[in-house]
Amino acid sequence: MSKRIMFLNIFRGHLYDADYQAVVDIAKSDGTVVDVWSFPRSEHGAEGDCLHQVKLHRYESLTLEGTISMVRDAEEAGYDAAVIGCFNDPVLAEAREVVSKMVVVAPCEASLHIAATLGRRFGILVGRTIDIPPIEENIIHYGYAQRLAAFRPIGISIEEFQADPDETARRLVDVARQVVDADRADVLLLGCTNYFGLYQQIQEAVGVPVLDPIIASLKFAELLVEVRQRFGWRYRRVLEIGD
Repeated sequence: MSKRIMFLNIFRGHLYDADYQAVVDIAKSDGTVVDVWSFPRSEHGAEGDCLHQVKLHRYESLTLEGTISMVRDAEEAGYDAAVIGCFNDPVLAEAREVVSKMVVVAPCEASLHIAATLGRRFGILVGRTIDIPPIEENIIHYGYAQRLAAFRPIGISIEEFQADPDETARRLVDVARQVVDADRADVLLLGCTNYFGLYQQIQEAVGVPVLDPIIASLKFAELLVEVRQRFGWRYRRVLEIGD
């Protein structure tokens, strides 16, 4: 059965739309159509221009209205699923409450579910230490805290990941080896959607599965759309449960 998926790029407006589109086009299954959407360019000064800094709660809150609006627009346009393209999973719960049938997923939750089937302990590679708290809160919320081997930062900011991909890959390999050898992780998660295009190099270097969050969330969305289409299994909204 065919599937239409909207992938919402939260990071810096349109800056990486084409790169995200290239990743999902290679990863999607036959019969799946994926369109990358992104927030309109900001007109609200310095605060609005920093929407990509969702590691801070005040910026994450600024994405709520836009995300809800675009998820609703996607369902009205006939999409089967929406992916909220940020590893912090901002507005995931809220977005699921405003759709009627459409699947809504996000990278951290999807990656954790997949990682839990591929190994016993997972490590997460982030840019800097400041990136850890919101992801750690989600891991606890999703019930995977006991499977976490370690967080390890590579020492550069999200904005720098694609400035020099070779240097980013080198840092990722160095840190990944520490997580596998010292922390005994047997699965690694790249803790940002802006690590696109790098997972294979890391995986080949360290010899354990390395999950790209864009690919993980896309494939998880495809799975959930299929089980909804074939078996009627879908997210149960609080509003349907009643008092």
